[in-house]
Amino acid sequence: SSAFQYCSSLKSVIFESNSSLTLIDNGAFYLATSLTGLTIPASVTRLGSYSFQYCSSLKSVIFESNSSLTL
Repeated sequence: SSAFQYCSSLKSVIFESNSSLTLIDNGAFYLATSLTGLTIPASVTRLGSYSFQYCSSLKSVIFESNSSLTL
């Protein structure tokens, strides 16, 4: 959790298309205020609480086709 918390200069994160990432945990990008867009790999099954809270520049979140994300 909180992997990129307070990374105010972070503009982008690129996950490999064949990523085995399954979780973007609590507060992962909390206050990453320069982050403008992100593509969530199809392998991600869960987004933690407040994953993108206060990402004031975030304009686009794309989910790869065949997304495994569940509610």
